Amino acid sequence: MLWDPRDERLVNVRIPLWLLRFADDGTVTFSEEERDLVGDLDLTVADLDHHGPGLVLDYQDGDRERVLLWAE
Repeated sequence: MLWDPRDERLVNVRIPLWLLRFADDGTVTFSEEERDLVGDLDLTVADLDHHGPGLVLDYQDGDRERVLLWAE
């Protein structure tokens, strides 16, 4: 889930974990067009498996963009 203060809207994306397992490197990259949303943070499917269910990431940048990531 991402709050975009410029457009004043909430963006909700749901991706099943089983679908990520089909990716070549199984990595989730947080980027939007030409810039990173959360710096250089990349998560692998193994990272998400290790973390288990719950809140994985709560990030807010200087522009008030906020990213929440959780696993179920």
